[in-house]
Amino acid sequence: MKKMALLSGVSEEITERDHLLDELVELLDDATLVKECKKKEEQKKCERDEEASLVARRVAMERLEQTSAAVEDSPPPKTSAMMEMKERDIAARKEERAEERLGRARERAEDRAELARLRAEENERMVKLLDVFTQRMMDAMRNK
Repeated sequence: MKKMALLSGVSEEITERDHLLDELVELLDDATLVKECKKKEEQKKCERDEEASLVARRVAMERLEQTSAAVEDSPPPKTSAMMEMKERDIAARKEERAEERLGRARERAEDRAELARLRAEENERMVKLLDVFTQRMMDAMRNK
């Protein structure tokens, strides 16, 4: 090495500055490579996304064709929607009527219970009245 330095007339001494510059160049090269790799990965990702969207579009178009063929055989959507609405309305009315029937049945049961209670009270009053009447009759017979 000394021979080369002597022959060229320049000494090849590596200073700290040269070493730092070499490291800086290496870091810049690494950063450039990383950027390029990221760009390539991003491009691949975009291509995959594009392919996936094309597949999704194709599948959607096939389904649309199938459903349009099925729709031609079925009644118009407005008619089926109206039928569904009427069916829901009928079901709601049936439910309301069933609730009303249950409510009336409860009221009748309550009325019957109230009438039974009133009859029991009336019977009790009658028994007391008969008791009092009998007692007075007995007292009247004894006093004669």
